[in-house]
Amino acid sequence: MKNLRCLSILTLMCVLLFLAGCASIEPEPPRAIITFDYNPREVTPGSADVTFAVVGAQIDTPVGLFRTFARNMANDFGEILTARGFSTKGPFQEYDLMTYSDKEGSDLVLTAEIEFTSDLTQLNYSKLYRVNGPLTVSCHINLVAYESLTNNRLWTKSVAITPVRVEIASRKTYPNRASLHTLLVNENQFYTALGRALEAQYTEIMNRIYGYLEPKEMATVKQAAQKLRERKVFR
Repeated sequence: MKNLRCLSILTLMCVLLFLAGCASIEPEPPRAIITFDYNPREVTPGSADVTFAVVGAQIDTPVGLFRTFARNMANDFGEILTARGFSTKGPFQEYDLMTYSDKEGSDLVLTAEIEFTSDLTQLNYSKLYRVNGPLTVSCHINLVAYESLTNNRLWTKSVAITPVRVEIASRKTYPNRASLHTLLVNENQFYTALGRALEAQYTEIMNRIYGYLEPKEMATVKQAAQKLRERKVFR
């Protein structure tokens, strides 16, 4: 009887310790809403005699955060072009979704080719399958202008950004090696940290793009586009 009583007390203590441990684990905060947004310096609209069709940025990744980055960048292209004095059409999700009238009524097509790469080689996995350590995300952007009817590339500017280094201490377990996509889906704090880091660089990136879209240079690119169009016979 005494042994049974001791066993019951021991069991109760274990349960209480387990419940206390669970109570000490704070719930994970929700992920932040990341808003990649750019407000360019204003210039007189229509002051530059070039019409751009804006086409959505080209990006090949399942990572939602990166796709939001690309989508918002394409939307901000229209604001930059207007601020620089250009006329715009779109944005169009893809070049093939433009009508012939859209192509004929534009001088140039502006888009971007975006590539994100990540280095997860410094991550550590504990015996409990938790992930911790630093990882690095790099982004490279090609800003591209095409002749609107032939879709021939006429002008390219490379925009590289400083690699982003973010620490992660996972709350969930990963028996198998986790991809960046998996970590962003499952780890709210990590998603917020990486999103905020990219957000901090977004304005700098867009300022550089604003500087590249200089009206005098784009007027020269337009002339090259017109010569290319004259050589091409459309029926």
